[in-house]
Amino acid sequence: MSAWQKRLHKLSDLVEDAADAFTKGMDQQISEDISIAAQLRASGSWLEGA
Repeated sequence: MSAWQKRLHKLSDLVEDAADAFTKGMDQQISEDISIAAQLRASGSWLEGA
């Protein structure tokens, strides 16, 4: 029983690490998307004023 508990704990740690990495990657992607959207809005505003 103890061996199974240790194995499940290790698997739980792996899942947590994977979830953290996924969250970090998605946060970075969203940040880049927001930055690109801001650049597009700024370019659009410039074109409207031209």
